[in-house]
Amino acid sequence: MGHFYHARDAAFEEFYAEKCGFKKNKKKDCICSTICDYLGETVTIRTNAGFVFNNVLVEDFNARTGCVYLVAAGPPATSTVISCHDIENITQVIPTPAPAPVPAP
Repeated sequence: MGHFYHARDAAFEEFYAEKCGFKKNKKKDCICSTICDYLGETVTIRTNAGFVFNNVLVEDFNARTGCVYLVAAGPPATSTVISCHDIENITQVIPTPAPAPVPAP
């Protein structure tokens, strides 16, 4: 599932640098430093201007430019590029796990 937390050790910083193109602890912007956690995930994004992208796939992120590539299913399917600096918040629905089966008496 998308967002996850890790202990801040050297191995994690190297993993993040390889995955996102920068070391997480060097970025100060909340969204720009966590957007890679949502790659391949379906989320809802609200921009600083108040526009809402509902149920979009975070397809790619370019750490050098800050561009986030979003895809929305159609019809018609749309592709959007937005700066991570223009995103106010990201929301992701977390599915509720199924209850454990009750053993038969």
